[in-house]
Amino acid sequence: MTRKAAVYGMLGLAGILLALASRNFQVMAVSLAVLAFMVAALYGRPSSLAAAREPGPTRLFEGDRRRTALEVGNAGGTSTGLVEVYDTVSDRLRVRSGRNRSLALLQPGAALKLQYNVEAPLRGCHSVGPVSVRESDVLGFQNHETVLEGAEELVVLPASENVEDFASGSRRVRPYPGPKLCRRPGGGMDFTSIRDYIKGDPLRRINWKLLARRRKLMVNEFEKEAISDVLLMMDAREVSTAGTTACNPLEYAVKCAASLVRYFIAQKDRVGLVLYGSRVQIVPQGCGGRHRDDLLAHLTYVEGKGETTFGEAMTIVQPFLAPGTAIVIISPLEFDPTLTAKAVELWAMGHPLIILAPVPFQFERVATGHGDPKFELLRFERCNFMDTIRSYGIEVVDWTPEMNVYELIQRCEHAR
Repeated sequence: MTRKAAVYGMLGLAGILLALASRNFQVMAVSLAVLAFMVAALYGRPSSLAAAREPGPTRLFEGDRRRTALEVGNAGGTSTGLVEVYDTVSDRLRVRSGRNRSLALLQPGAALKLQYNVEAPLRGCHSVGPVSVRESDVLGFQNHETVLEGAEELVVLPASENVEDFASGSRRVRPYPGPKLCRRPGGGMDFTSIRDYIKGDPLRRINWKLLARRRKLMVNEFEKEAISDVLLMMDAREVSTAGTTACNPLEYAVKCAASLVRYFIAQKDRVGLVLYGSRVQIVPQGCGGRHRDDLLAHLTYVEGKGETTFGEAMTIVQPFLAPGTAIVIISPLEFDPTLTAKAVELWAMGHPLIILAPVPFQFERVATGHGDPKFELLRFERCNFMDTIRSYGIEVVDWTPEMNVYELIQRCEHAR
């Protein structure tokens, strides 16, 4: 019931009371007529409306735009009142062009079309819909609200940047009859270099043409086909959410991890992922496009919760860690007293180790818009902590909000 109907009802009741008090039958008749007219109008039924949504892609990457087209038609035999159509959009999506709301009067068989583009600035699972319809009767005494269609789920994968080379590499490789070249001499099919003959080298590797020209025994070297192991460990604790929704250490860590996943999978490496926060999530090492999609799916739904430390996570992971596995740690290095000791232990065991550290108080400064004297104290404490880790030979690379993934990788190359 609308406000208009409430006003008419109050006027009718007031007229009846006034007529009874003054014994004026004319006022009584008019008041009863108004009430009867309003009650008759409230018995109206909503029109038969149907909604159809044009299918579109349901998997996007951060920053992508998607066109949404919707049509609401009058399938009944009578005209509608004023119809308001609203296609619900998740608060994590932005309507960039067009409108997802419209008003119209629909004749029998007529349809209302909505077209708009949504942008997905944040990773995760977001919804478009359901379609909510509010129909007012001709007299404006009541509104009928209905939901015509369910929500459409959009999976927004984390954005990634091209990584040409990364500083971390495994110290051990596994034999693998595939296209991955580890750039080490060994049995293979791809020529890599020539060296002097050493007693015991097979005769089939002697370069006979070079022997004829130089009168010296030379041996061909070939590239060995193998794969290496890489483990990405990402800090998903609540402390990683400092900053804004779109600009915080966790979101930057997800973008970095997604970029490294694509790089290592393209290199035919075996990549694993460990997320530690409210609990420890482990994606075993693997390779190939399907494994890449599995890793990106875990990164899509990760949330900053809990207080599980790096040491607790490694206690679960370390028994299954292959010797020489390269480890990349992405952590803001805050409130984790176990990280230094465990990282040094892994380094001493022969694991190549590099730490990518988003600066948390820099993200807080972006969120608040002004500096704070306490940030200077935090900066000094952080520098001392990082110097302690570097003193053991472990590479630690700072990451500020102004740097993208490509610039971070360049700093890693410089550190190497």
